[in-house]
Amino acid sequence: DDVTPDMKAFLEYVDGKMVADDFVQEIDQEISNIKSQEQERVSYMTYAMKIQEERDEARAEGIAEGRAEGEARGKEFAILASIRNLMETLNLTAQQAMDALKIPVAEQAKYAALL
Repeated sequence: DDVTPDMKAFLEYVDGKMVADDFVQEIDQEISNIKSQEQERVSYMTYAMKIQEERDEARAEGIAEGRAEGEARGKEFAILASIRNLMETLNLTAQQAMDALKIPVAEQAKYAALL
């Protein structure tokens, strides 16, 4: 009983009791505002992290696709070089060179067009 009414109201608030004191209600409102801002900050951080994860996944997918495409083009280039080599060295036609390399019939038209 040796504290001011305002201090008593504040101590009751700290103890978990809501009191009808203007000062305590002002403190409670400010705490609610801070909590709301913290929730918004956490929500934004979570959102930003999710965006970064999506970007990282997309980048990894793009790199994997690029590598696969590069390997496929490298294989095509090697096959075309082999066809040209056989044609020049052994004087074969493109068809004969592709047959010698056992290129599937379904792929021969593609290589003939690339030659």
